[in-house]
Amino acid sequence: MTNFERIKQVYNNMLEKSEDNLYTGSMTEAMGVYLPHYSTTFKALREMGCIEVVHNGRGGGNPSRVLLNHAPDLEKFTEMYKSPLTKRETRDKLTQRISNLERRMPDINITDLILSTEQRLEVLEAALREVTSFGTETQA
Repeated sequence: MTNFERIKQVYNNMLEKSEDNLYTGSMTEAMGVYLPHYSTTFKALREMGCIEVVHNGRGGGNPSRVLLNHAPDLEKFTEMYKSPLTKRETRDKLTQRISNLERRMPDINITDLILSTEQRLEVLEAALREVTSFGTETQA
């Protein structure tokens, strides 16, 4: 099941038990078998505007109340997660950390070391492909 399908299923779980688009009950119960994804699921539902938590019961038998605005939309979901995996701030921090390391260890060029390691890995991967494919070619 994809993330979007899980989010949609949780929304539908709440919708089935709602009255006038107001779900009253346990948030964890609405999650069903998807409990390990609680935070990411409800965050996505809130950010897409699908739900609005009117009252958080915070367990202990006190029910939560959640206003159900609209079903999750695949386009909105895709747009939310379209950003690059490494955010600019993270790249900038990594670049700064590499610069700091190179300044502290002037005899070592971290960038060259990474490139060298990558090249060595490519050679090893090519050798592994040759070894694992040895004897599997068909004779003409």
